[in-house]
Amino acid sequence: KLAERSGFDDINIINSYEALIYADTGNSLICDFGASKFSMSVIDDNEILDEEIIPDLSGNLVDKIFTEWLCTRFNINLSDNTKAEHIKISLSSNESFMWRGVEILRADLERLIYFQVKRASHSAKKFYRIYRPAKIILTGGMSNIPLVSKIFSEELGFTPEINNDLIAKGAAVAASSDDDKIKSKIDTAQKFKELRGQILIIEELLTRSQKDKLYLLVKQAEGINDSGIIEIMQNLISEIKSPCD
Repeated sequence: KLAERSGFDDINIINSYEALIYADTGNSLICDFGASKFSMSVIDDNEILDEEIIPDLSGNLVDKIFTEWLCTRFNINLSDNTKAEHIKISLSSNESFMWRGVEILRADLERLIYFQVKRASHSAKKFYRIYRPAKIILTGGMSNIPLVSKIFSEELGFTPEINNDLIAKGAAVAASSDDDKIKSKIDTAQKFKELRGQILIIEELLTRSQKDKLYLLVKQAEGINDSGIIEIMQNLISEIKSPCD
């Protein structure tokens, strides 16, 4: 409704991973500290190779933890996380924030979120070891907190880029694009995700010989175009799922 009131007559909603396909990031690992989740996407040539979402690592969770700390520190009851979010944003670029006559330090916030950020960096390191992307990009509000870049740098051995406008820019490009090739990649990426999920369920039921077959068939898919890989995965599911039902 807000978009309609702003004068837009053609409105579409796309997922953040779809926007990243349009963002032209090259070969990269995108770590998005969103409000509702922490997500990682490995992208190469406008194609998502892999993605993982961790719902309980989010900006909203950090705001909740910070709110609880403020309530304890000031012996008050905050009805929501709005004030904590405001202070968190200020501490991203300032060493301290004065509230109710008391100085709140950035170090206080960083101490509260340390283990959440450390966990996110461990997940990113796992993806980095598998795919060896040329660069790592941090986006989302949490990426502005200096501790986040510091921990990722220590964990991965180099300093990641910070780009808070990445998803918004990708969405803007998507809105103005008629590139059927890239739109096809979005459909393909979604299909890959669905098929990978089906195979993971099947894999738990496989015998050793069936797992060997799974490995060989997937290896055969290397170097085949997208539609060819999808066809092999679909055939694999139909061949192996029946004996497991």
